[in-house]
Amino acid sequence: MADRMTTAELTAKLEQHYRPPIQSAGADGAAILREVTAPGGGTRRCDLLVVGIWQSRPGIDVHEVKVSHADFQRELDNPAKADAWFPYCDRFWIVAPDTTVAPPEMLPDGWGLMVPGRGRRFQIVVKPPPRQANVTRELLRLLVNRAEQIRLNDRQADEQRHRAEFDARVADALRERAAAGLDYRTKERLAALDELEAALGASLAEKWSAWGGKLRADAVGHALRDYIAGHAKIADQRDTVLHATERLVGDHEALLGRLRTAVAELRKDTPAEIR
Repeated sequence: MADRMTTAELTAKLEQHYRPPIQSAGADGAAILREVTAPGGGTRRCDLLVVGIWQSRPGIDVHEVKVSHADFQRELDNPAKADAWFPYCDRFWIVAPDTTVAPPEMLPDGWGLMVPGRGRRFQIVVKPPPRQANVTRELLRLLVNRAEQIRLNDRQADEQRHRAEFDARVADALRERAAAGLDYRTKERLAALDELEAALGASLAEKWSAWGGKLRADAVGHALRDYIAGHAKIADQRDTVLHATERLVGDHEALLGRLRTAVAELRKDTPAEIR
């Protein structure tokens, strides 16, 4: 079993020990945090930290998950991680798939041992002696900071999941619409939209959506409107100048015609010997 179970799998199973079944209406009764850094500014992290929020389950439990005997032996050979957390918890646990991974007789004084039992609950093989955690401001800061990181990560994961579900529903709707057949006018408008997106080099999104790689349709519309309005104004000014130039050329051509007529008249009235 030790060779087959991973740290992530055993940690997930341990979380179920502290959480009621999904169908239960009760609260967890505990704040459960993974990968929490110990106070003191170091890099020592416990695999799972549980803060009891019910009077019937008080205290702070710190858990180190070991899935192989070699991993457990390394913990014994280098107890710095346990020492970093020991003052700040009421109970310090080794969590293993079974007692062959972490033999009870090898546990240092003050450590507890938990292994999976029947169902979701874990079996307590060695219960650590009662102690009282040193709850410092630094510890509280680290716990709140980790809880906030988890909340933000969960929210981002939810947003990505909802985005993927939305994109999937849109794709399904488009496939259904395509299967149902589109009228010529709709196909023509969609083709025009494809050409516009190709010219812009990006896809258009709804007004309320600004996901990566897409342009907001309202922003593009406003930019095109302003460009067209400015272009039309320039075109009007160009036409005005062109018409004025054409009138000026016409006036010059008329004047030139009159001058040519006058010169011809002068030549006709001038004696030949003077010409």
